[in-house]
Amino acid sequence: MITISHERSGLSARIAPERGALVTSLQRHGREYLYLDQATFDDPAKNVRGGIPILFPICGPLGEGTPYQMPQHGLARQAHWSVLSQEVDWLELGLRADATTLQCFPWDFELRFRFSLADDGLTLQQQFLNHSETPMPFQTGLHPYFRMEESPVKWDLPVRTVRDNEKPGTPAETLSGPIPEDWPVLDWELGSVERDWASLQDVRVHYSEHYKYLVIWHLAGKPFWCLEPWTGPRFGLRDAIDLLHVPAGGSLTTQVRIEVP
Repeated sequence: MITISHERSGLSARIAPERGALVTSLQRHGREYLYLDQATFDDPAKNVRGGIPILFPICGPLGEGTPYQMPQHGLARQAHWSVLSQEVDWLELGLRADATTLQCFPWDFELRFRFSLADDGLTLQQQFLNHSETPMPFQTGLHPYFRMEESPVKWDLPVRTVRDNEKPGTPAETLSGPIPEDWPVLDWELGSVERDWASLQDVRVHYSEHYKYLVIWHLAGKPFWCLEPWTGPRFGLRDAIDLLHVPAGGSLTTQVRIEVP
């Protein structure tokens, strides 16, 4: 576990390279902005519920009918990342394809993620490199678990459509009305994103132009709400919808910034 801090703002963050480069904590002057289920973090056999998981090369499930095999949300969140460089207020981590990942996703990828703190929050600058001889298609996203115990939850969402992922096969509909807080599971894919930020209570998530979807995920009775920027929809790699592509020998950079009060 590595801690970075920004003295002037009082912000600090903890990142676990060995657990998928997971940001496990983001806090300022004692206020914690992220939820973490410590029991899932402590058990290497479990997917961690909490923090900010990294989604790559898919967002959501892969779906049937592809030549690939990989777990929900892909390969990066379960991997052991390497420390490339660090200073007091930033950390750069890397992940390279290996024999195991090539069996699941046949591209020689390299990820370089820089986590940096500033006065207003945490920025994740994400570089995707393709060392293969063919273009690499992929999706990426983040799955932040924001600690939220106040009710009602306030949103500012720059979207026009919603799809209920709990009802497979249903078409997207126009988003209207309040977002329910009492459903046992709320799992909504929001499309037609119209600007480069969205907010939940007093937290604002900024994202580069690559992110065309937002996902809301919540379990009733749990003190978290997830507001997730995704570059593509569920089954996007299988169905070739809104994929990003890195040319052979090239790279692509995306960015997400989490602004906190």
